[in-house]
Amino acid sequence: MRLKEVNKFDKKMFSFCCCSIGLFVILLCLNPGLTTFYKTVTVPMSYAPLRRISEKVITGDIYIGGKNIVIHLNKHFDIQLNSTIGPKKNSKMCCPNIPRCDSEVMMDNYVDVLQFIPRRKMVLMCGTLQQGLCYFLNAHRVSEKEKFYTEKRQNFVGSEKGTIFIPYKTDQVERYFIGRSWDGRNEECTFPEFSFMDIHNRSYDHHEQWEFQNTTRFSSIEICEEKRRNTSTHFLYGFSTNHSVFSIYTQARHSSNGMLFETKISRICKNDKYMRSFNEVVLECNRHNIATAAYYREAQEDSSLYVAFGISMTSTEASRNDSAVVCQYTQSDIDTMFKNLITFCFNNADALSPPDWSNCNAESKLCDNSVQVNSF
Repeated sequence: MRLKEVNKFDKKMFSFCCCSIGLFVILLCLNPGLTTFYKTVTVPMSYAPLRRISEKVITGDIYIGGKNIVIHLNKHFDIQLNSTIGPKKNSKMCCPNIPRCDSEVMMDNYVDVLQFIPRRKMVLMCGTLQQGLCYFLNAHRVSEKEKFYTEKRQNFVGSEKGTIFIPYKTDQVERYFIGRSWDGRNEECTFPEFSFMDIHNRSYDHHEQWEFQNTTRFSSIEICEEKRRNTSTHFLYGFSTNHSVFSIYTQARHSSNGMLFETKISRICKNDKYMRSFNEVVLECNRHNIATAAYYREAQEDSSLYVAFGISMTSTEASRNDSAVVCQYTQSDIDTMFKNLITFCFNNADALSPPDWSNCNAESKLCDNSVQVNSF
């Protein structure tokens, strides 16, 4: 397999043009005679799609993960090395520490988490095979890797349904929020959906040198096993602020009117050792209920979260045949949502927080107080 570097030049005369889309007006203005230059790296179709990109900020090196491949580029966008990570034999029914699994078949390995970890000076890579088991890749030679401990399910981070990995700091120590979407794997290989984690070096074991550990004994929240299959929780995006970590996910839940398909945002305090500060709020945008993309823009005055929505009444996947919108939520809007939620919960005896999916022992009402915000 060979990757190609391509330089593309295009010299054209451009005129002033305007394009109006919905409530947006996109204005493109290029000077006559302007030379556009961009450098690309082409990948054979067998390694597409490319799904994850991470940067080593101090050097500008770029790491790209796709189907069965990790690519390392330098700051000049020149290929340094690539590493093939699949296809391999795999089964969702077997944890990676089992020496023999009769249900194994050849499967592609999609990079689900790719993150340069400054403290370890290596690249964390978690694919979709081996229950999402993670590896550390050498930042200079990505073909050299160090394995995470296969005996502990907290090291199974990657998911076919998507995982979010959010570095954050408390007391100047870097830690990680992980949101894991359940992808139908064996429950013995399943770790709680929401967790605060550290990365520890198992220096006494040179074969499986690394492992994730909860920041405290209680720093995880899971959807109970009986409800996990029906909630269809899919993590989409996450971000952190000075005091909290937020995650965005789509989810299904039962109601008196049947099955509801929603987008939610959760908030957990960074310094929470017991996850007791966990709360979630339903996000909606002009009757559009299923988030498809999100981005958080930090600003000095008031940061904003932008979320793209579609519509679906039958699943947590947006319909391709319906309209789409984008909503802007300022950080003040988000803080108000959670303030109103807490007030609502305290004033209503029937409301429940934490949410009903954390308890399978009884039917309960969701503490729900959704807020409408600005849409585009």
